[in-house]
Amino acid sequence: MVQGIIIPADNTAPIRAATLDSLEDYQRAVDGWIEAVDIPDLGVTMYVNEEGLVRDLPFNRRATFLWRFHVPQARDARLVGDVAVVGLTDVDGENTELPKDLRQRLLEWGIYRVRTREHGGRQWHE
Repeated sequence: MVQGIIIPADNTAPIRAATLDSLEDYQRAVDGWIEAVDIPDLGVTMYVNEEGLVRDLPFNRRATFLWRFHVPQARDARLVGDVAVVGLTDVDGENTELPKDLRQRLLEWGIYRVRTREHGGRQWHE
């Protein structure tokens, strides 16, 4: 049993805690076959629907931002559909708990300011 979170594709739906115990739990969370997307810097694996792009599932802005921010080479990639997030796999290939501090940051309500700039650009946008 692994404690993780679900990031819904619907931006108005809150990110929620989830207990993921079996392959079926992961498949239910993403509505289909799963594909792993690792973010080593954060110590997490995100599970997405393997056929999400083919099925034209809705764009998941929050999960995509998290991935692009921590994996710059994924800058042009998009994640679609609901995403299940847990810790990286251990030496036995088993999923681990989502890091506690990250879980708290993602589930905690707050107002945040985001600043961005184009790659190679100098001007920041809020």
